Amino acid sequence: MGSCSCGEQVCYTYETCNVGGTDMDVIEARSGSEDLLSQVDPNPVPIGDCVSIESCTTVDVCVGSDVCTEFSASAGDECKDSAEYCFTIEPPPPPPECTLDVGVDCTLSSGESCSVATPNVVPCTGRPLMMGMLFNGGDCSQSQTSQEEAKKFSCEDFNGGPSTEDGAEYYVHATAQKDASIVYYSGPVTVGEVYRLEDIANPGERFEADQTVKVFSSDDMSDANLLQLVDYHSSCSKNLDLKNRFGASQIVEWYNEEQGLVTCFSNISYDLTIAIPLEIEGNNLTLSSLVIRTNFDGTKDLTEQVSGKTVPEGGSLNVQFDVNIDLAVKARYTFLTSISGTTDKGVPCSGVNFDSILIGYGDDVTGTFPTQAPGAERLRQL
Repeated sequence: MGSCSCGEQVCYTYETCNVGGTDMDVIEARSGSEDLLSQVDPNPVPIGDCVSIESCTTVDVCVGSDVCTEFSASAGDECKDSAEYCFTIEPPPPPPECTLDVGVDCTLSSGESCSVATPNVVPCTGRPLMMGMLFNGGDCSQSQTSQEEAKKFSCEDFNGGPSTEDGAEYYVHATAQKDASIVYYSGPVTVGEVYRLEDIANPGERFEADQTVKVFSSDDMSDANLLQLVDYHSSCSKNLDLKNRFGASQIVEWYNEEQGLVTCFSNISYDLTIAIPLEIEGNNLTLSSLVIRTNFDGTKDLTEQVSGKTVPEGGSLNVQFDVNIDLAVKARYTFLTSISGTTDKGVPCSGVNFDSILIGYGDDVTGTFPTQAPGAERLRQL
């Protein structure tokens, strides 16, 4: 689009004529406060001749009004005259209203709709080949698992156990309980990090029935540096669920041959279908802004993703949320989508869509999000 301005230049042409019997010596010619005498040429004006004079000014064409100009000329007290000219500026018509019809299709990273009744968040039913653990830190008192009743879980702290301070670093060593030569993880872990258990020597091998997880204060895995010792049942034959806590570690995902990947987390893919009103000039829409306000992760300003992109009438646009949601808790997620742009004919358009989607596994529905501590907020933010 070109630049637009309310100020337009208007030029007037005034004419003064000598209708007398002698040459006319003009001594004054003005329009309002503007002195135009210098434009009287020739001066004196010969008998029967006329002189044209031009004056330009700027008027506001965006506001309806009457505009008048007055010209006066004098060749003495006995020879003078004036004239006035007025015209009306009609205000411009208001810009056409263009309200976009915005449809939304929300998809989880599994390819399922966000509103799927039971996402793939289920108890573990087959021996894992991989398991992801969120390291929350903290002592054994935070453990949450039903394996203790079946005497399949034990946890013991030493020297107060690991802390829950974000970013604190520890060393985790996880092995098969009956054969310590089978190592599933051995390395540094910081509080808030997800570490993954897998048979290091034989990737893709099914887990042994039981595992031992030791947390040390450093990579010197001596008894003097041992902070926590956990034994748990890892084969999925006994009570293993997402978000089970075993001391400082919490299950957030696993992979097995029976169920595939089961995880607490999912990214959101957002497909927007945009309809441009038929009565508006222009078939294509060039986007200028996109903002999505959520009740779970604040405001997502996605303008950089869409600015300058052109969408045809009825076309769709895919945007991604860089956020994980917790599928292990059923909650109501709301999205208020605001989008704006301009058609290829210069018509500004905007649209709003409000969605409320129930996402997650379980019978209880919460309008807020997990607050059980410790580590719940950290889990939601991963």
